[in-house]
Amino acid sequence: MLNGIKSETKLCKSCGRDLPLDEFIKLYGNETSVCLKCAREKRQETKFNNKLKSGEITEKDFVIIERNYKKIANERVLRKRVS
Repeated sequence: MLNGIKSETKLCKSCGRDLPLDEFIKLYGNETSVCLKCAREKRQETKFNNKLKSGEITEKDFVIIERNYKKIANERVLRKRVS
């Protein structure tokens, strides 16, 4: 609030972005200091950590993806002077 004029944006204390007020959770008539996206990520992280601690999730539940890429042949690369 600046000189009695309420600002239409607010700074998120978690990510530091300046966002419109509708991007924040409203509790008891006031907006929280953390945006919806950061609050959702924190909630998901907490749920995941609780499941790890309780034993609901084990290491065998994780999927490891290993990607292998072919090397690009030089004749397939488009040069600036050719295009």
